[in-house]
Amino acid sequence: DLGRRMPRFLSADAFVVLLPAGRSTHVEIGMALVIGKPVVIVAPLSAVDPLLNPVDGRVCSYYSHPGVAVVRSAEEVPSMVTKRLEEVIL
Repeated sequence: DLGRRMPRFLSADAFVVLLPAGRSTHVEIGMALVIGKPVVIVAPLSAVDPLLNPVDGRVCSYYSHPGVAVVRSAEEVPSMVTKRLEEVIL
């Protein structure tokens, strides 16, 4: 429930999403962008690309937003979060 997690959400430095994820994840990505939090999406390569909507095969527009970085492995997250935070500070 996002209501219970809201204080932690607001105090976070960045928002990291591991795909595939549930529908509410996109609401949370939008909220993070609205309040200026950098978003890093971990989308591992697989037989079906997790960035694609399984219904219509399109990529969610959030994934190309300038506040969002997409990486393909969890190992890339720390350096990407650091890079995105530096961009926000500058």
